[in-house]
Parts: sequence; C-alpha cells; structure tokens
Amino acid sequence: FCKRIHQGIDFIEGKAEELPFKNNTFDIITNVESSGYYFNEFINEVHRTLVPGGLFLCTDKFFNNRIDEVIFNFIKNNFELVLNTDITANVRSACAINKYSTLSRSRLIADIFMLNEERYYANRKNQNVHPEAAFRVLIFKKLNN
Repeated sequence: FCKRIHQGIDFIEGKAEELPFKNNTFDIITNVESSGYYFNEFINEVHRTLVPGGLFLCTDKFFNNRIDEVIFNFIKNNFELVLNTDITANVRSACAINKYSTLSRSRLIADIFMLNEERYYANRKNQNVHPEAAFRVLIFKKLNN
C-alpha cells in the first residue's frame, strides 16, 4: 500500500529493537503511536542510528506514572530532553473535527482485528482517554558520544 501511494520513497521493514541501519545514519528519527510497546530496547537503537546532535521525535499515549521512567531512560542513555508536551486536548479536538476520517480508520482497525464494531465505536465515540494517560510529544537530542 505505502509503495503504491507514496512513490519515490523507500520503505524498509524491520524490527524496532534491531533497526537495519548502520551506526550514526540519521539526523532525525520519528516514531508515532507505537513506541510504548518496545521503548527500552528501542532507545538503544535510536541512540545507535542517530548522529550526535540528532533528534528523536516521538508521539504516543503514555500512562502518567510511566512518563518519568521513559524520560529517565532516554537521559541515562545519553539524550537530552528538548520538549515534553501534553497534546491530549489537541488529539480530542482533531478527532471531533475530522470525525469521518476517524470513523474510517476505526472501521479499518476493527476489520483488521475482527473487533465487535458496536462496542468499539461506542468506546471511541467520546474519544475517551484513560484518566491516568495522556498523549504526549517528546523530543530528545542525542548528546555527543
């Protein structure tokens, strides 16, 4: 799908915990809505593949009791925290404004995972976010080795 829609861009499949790239390859690495599942192992790979001074931009839903741990893990691996912003209100607003797009994405996800669509849509209707979680943007800068 990606190759067909975004021609001229190379897509490489790999494991986040074992990125198939050489050391010091990238100026910027981004990660959207998946880093919470493999964060500790992924930090090492982000550090390995970023050039010194390179940036890691991440957005995800984090539980509030875990965000300090995530930040600490980056700092102890030779990163500096550049930005930590709660964007939960923005996510809710965007979903409310663009309801058709969200509904289409929800239907696709429900179809892929064969979820009970009625229950799934009912849970998403108000874009409920767990009270102990928030969507955040984190930006870290890799310090010199």
